[in-house]
Amino acid sequence: MLTQEQELAVKSVGQNVLVAAGAGSGKTHVLVERYVEILRNNPETGLSNIIAVTFTRKAAAEMRSRLKSKFLQLSLDAGEKAQGLDRRWHEAMLEVDGAKIGTIHSLCESILKLFSADCGIDPQFSMLDELTTKELLSQAIEGAIRDIVLSQSEVGESAEAQTSSHQHELFVLNVLDFDKLKSLLESMLRSSMQINETLAIVDRAYLLTGKIALESLRDFASRLLDEVKRQRLRELLQSEKLKRLLQEAASNAIAKDSDAMEQNRRLVLSCFADASKRLTPSASGLAVSSQEIDQCWRLIGEAASINMRGGGRGDDVKAVKEILKELKALCQDFIEKFEPSFNTFDEEGFEGILGIVSLYRMALERYQSAKAELNSVDYNDLIAMTIEALSAPQSRARAFFAERLHALLVDEFQDTNDLQARLLSLLAGDSTRIFLIGDDKQSIYKFQGADVATFNKWRDALRQGLPALKGESLVTKLTASFRSHPHVVGFVNAVFEKVFDSDPAILSYVASFEALNAARPLDESNASENHVDIVRFVEDEEYPGDKAQFEAQMVAQWIKHKIASGSEIEEKSGARRTLNFGDFAVLVQRNGDFQHFEKVFARHNIPFVVFGGSGFLRRQEVLDFENLLRFLDNPQETGHALLAVLRSPFCSLTDDLIHSLADGTRQPLWQKLLAKSEERPDLYGQTVRLLKRLIEDAALLPLDELLHKIVADTAFDLALLAAPDGRQRSRNIWKLLQMTAECDHISAGEFADRLAKMRQLGVRESEAPLDGGDSVKIMTIHASKGLEFPAVALPCLSGGRVALLDKCIYHPYYGIALNTAREDKNDKPGWFKLAAFLNEEMEWEEKKRLLYVAMTRARDYLALFVKEGGRNVKNYRTMLQPILFGADIPPAQGLLAASLNFRGQDQPFNTYLANDYLGQYDWRSGELFASQVGIQDEIKSQAMLLPTMSRTAKDPEVDTLGLTRITARGRRADIAIDEGFDRELISSNFLGTFFHQLMENLPARTRPDEDFLRRYVSDVAFGQSFHMAHGPVLERLLQEGLKLLDTYYESRLFELVQSSPRLFKEMTYLIDSYGEEYKKRQPDLVFEGADGLWYIVDYKTDHLEAGPELQARRHKEQLQSYARDLEALTGFVFAPYVYFARPGILYPV
Repeated sequence: MLTQEQELAVKSVGQNVLVAAGAGSGKTHVLVERYVEILRNNPETGLSNIIAVTFTRKAAAEMRSRLKSKFLQLSLDAGEKAQGLDRRWHEAMLEVDGAKIGTIHSLCESILKLFSADCGIDPQFSMLDELTTKELLSQAIEGAIRDIVLSQSEVGESAEAQTSSHQHELFVLNVLDFDKLKSLLESMLRSSMQINETLAIVDRAYLLTGKIALESLRDFASRLLDEVKRQRLRELLQSEKLKRLLQEAASNAIAKDSDAMEQNRRLVLSCFADASKRLTPSASGLAVSSQEIDQCWRLIGEAASINMRGGGRGDDVKAVKEILKELKALCQDFIEKFEPSFNTFDEEGFEGILGIVSLYRMALERYQSAKAELNSVDYNDLIAMTIEALSAPQSRARAFFAERLHALLVDEFQDTNDLQARLLSLLAGDSTRIFLIGDDKQSIYKFQGADVATFNKWRDALRQGLPALKGESLVTKLTASFRSHPHVVGFVNAVFEKVFDSDPAILSYVASFEALNAARPLDESNASENHVDIVRFVEDEEYPGDKAQFEAQMVAQWIKHKIASGSEIEEKSGARRTLNFGDFAVLVQRNGDFQHFEKVFARHNIPFVVFGGSGFLRRQEVLDFENLLRFLDNPQETGHALLAVLRSPFCSLTDDLIHSLADGTRQPLWQKLLAKSEERPDLYGQTVRLLKRLIEDAALLPLDELLHKIVADTAFDLALLAAPDGRQRSRNIWKLLQMTAECDHISAGEFADRLAKMRQLGVRESEAPLDGGDSVKIMTIHASKGLEFPAVALPCLSGGRVALLDKCIYHPYYGIALNTAREDKNDKPGWFKLAAFLNEEMEWEEKKRLLYVAMTRARDYLALFVKEGGRNVKNYRTMLQPILFGADIPPAQGLLAASLNFRGQDQPFNTYLANDYLGQYDWRSGELFASQVGIQDEIKSQAMLLPTMSRTAKDPEVDTLGLTRITARGRRADIAIDEGFDRELISSNFLGTFFHQLMENLPARTRPDEDFLRRYVSDVAFGQSFHMAHGPVLERLLQEGLKLLDTYYESRLFELVQSSPRLFKEMTYLIDSYGEEYKKRQPDLVFEGADGLWYIVDYKTDHLEAGPELQARRHKEQLQSYARDLEALTGFVFAPYVYFARPGILYPV
């Protein structure tokens, strides 16, 4: 079934159509139905006559799958059989795998291969991989810079000529340091299509000469400045806020003409009336002149500078004064946004632009030559060469498509740009009908070259009838949201009606607001439950962890609260069920925010999976493999690599065994290991046998077979599964194995070098994707585009709005600008300031669209996390607060049911302060992380006393490298334990360290419940260095910890501590050793008993084979020295005790 809007988009196959499709409106369904409708209405049209362009390969695969399913359904339909169409649909189903459905780059690749002779390219060309691209770019840039530098080393008369000919390039070399210049030129070369388009707009002769003229640059800058001022003035004069204020000012005259506020009122009204008149085009149609624009600017400046002092005291004066205050603030904000003129540094900036363009062209020529030698192309070449082939006079490629192409369907049209749109239009012939579908509110790929202005231009052109396209045109929309709950839809509408507050007719880079209509019915049985939460929070100064994790703590509490409260969702089938972890998605703006949620979710035992991290090449498991391959390639010369291998899960030797290899000789580590294995085969024999076997395999097997065999022989992927985020680690290894399939012709050492070089050059390689299952999904908003989730959390809304600008910025909208300012001076060219202002405005508009994408991912529940307070900078928090709450922030405590008005209807949401409403957090249980005071004032010091520990617990520090070392001697942990190796795995020293960490942060005077204790001991166990990643070993340590704590809670020590009025753990102090260095002391526990006596206690996990008295003597001197020190420091008498943790004995010494 199709809605009326969908039916119009599907059935209008005889027209060129642009569809603005809102989020969740069934865009892909419409695209598929349109494809089928084209075939149904045109019997002569086959799949070979239709091209469908998608944004990603995944989207293309999904469209093929849906078409195949639809064709199968139609081939079996009785009605279709009656019309004799079943065979046609069956044939279409068989042909769909070969249909032209794919990305624009795959389309271009097929065109270039089909018409390679016309394009002047070998049809066997290949696509550059990222590593080769990085290398070629680096070589091209360094070569171009070297040419300039070497040209200055010429002597004689030619030196002066060279200097003169390269003065602009040399100026750039002086202004920018080498690394910044190299990074800038690489960015420009990667965006060569956009750069060339931009420069051609600045100077039309650029495409012919490869240069831009200084006069052309000045003229472009001057025209753009006028246009921007004109746009800003028009936007101000058409704003609803200004119209309201002027209307109020006009209708609130003050009776006394001489009153100062009345004079101001008349002045402001006169200024705006004059400005409006000057901005109105003349009857002859001539554009408003620069002089008129400048005069309008001065008029707004005059209104912004009115003197608000004086005036009478009557109510009428007060009312006008309030209106004028708002008007003045509005005008001041308008004037201060950017400088409406150039400055004395602009000529320097313009000359620098000429230099940077010249360097770019020199590097581009080198880069193009290098690609030609390799018979390779990059993605820019695909687009540029295809446009060139289609634009050529008597183009065979264009004639081919004009004759055969009946329909061109383009998905996600908002993520294209003018060049891509031009390419697509060149494919269309007289009989071709174009179908463009997308959503300008979801255009979020500016950093990849997408430009929402393209969508806006085509929408306007098709409304007016585009002469270049044959046939009628139609612009329509899809507004029914089948995805989101009515509360979510209403909330999104109410927010973004105010957020999308600019007009695309004035500013081409903004999106227009179009309300969504909720297609899902409201469940009357559960209508009272709000599905949108605004979770406000105040950072707790006493929070023990990283403050950046505090917000993640709020999200974790919200997720657990929603699950515990039994919140229900509606499946697409209509069935209802309660939420589980797999229903939640946490969407953030940056990959860098992932780590905070990973740590907090792990602490809360919330299962999670991270999508889209970019640290693949720096993951420990990848580095382990890289070191192993480096060793296998050259065992004698790779000592550092072998050392890493021995500590990795491949071998899992303990640090003690590795240290014992050091014999003071310069012999290779591999030779030392061989010798040790002869001496102690029980400790080293298995490792040496494994490595010898792998060395033999490396000499005989292809790379991909070698890596598969390594994984099979060592169970490396299974070992990784035992570690935290083990599934991600294991999947990364299989991704690494997939990469070897493309490098089967190189050796193990060469592949290791390749990985290192990719890391060195900054190649971004994402981690392997995971199946989320019943886990919370953590991803960026960009990665979530096209997806939907039952419950969505949107934290991290208080970040800054835009990244730091490059020294050189460029875009077809504002041209190219260079910042020639020195680091310590405020001498930016006015032209750069204008371009930076426009760039920042464009970035902010895209940020708004990004938030729209994020909110519309939610099906049933949406939560926004808004930090109270903070800096007054332009970000999501400061944008949303006045929309959500106006000037009145809700009360701090309790749940508040609130609403936003949208077109006369209230859209409900909940708001509450998380610190109060969500309850106390795990970290506040008992006294676990409670803040405690330092040593009491009466404790006097004759030595320098260190500040006592701030009794705030730290997150267990997980040794990532250590966690990869699973067991001693490479044995399986469960076998090692069964065979009695637990004494080696969990020694007394090791257990002692573990017990000390347990006691340090344990609630002092209360006994927590068993669930808390088990989570707490497990968290601390994970921080215990080497073999704790393995499940059986971890379980053994967990049981040991629980046993020790059970014993402690039944002990005399706990009985004393429970009634202690004052208590200090791990109390650190310094003692002056008679002019020598200070000595640091740290008894485990110091406390005052209920009887007024002071106790010093040290924890020991010794085995008491000889009894407590004999064992206590070994620690007597240490404890008595503590007592002497503290008595000297305080004047109090301290009784020293040893607490033997295994039997739970508190023994005096």
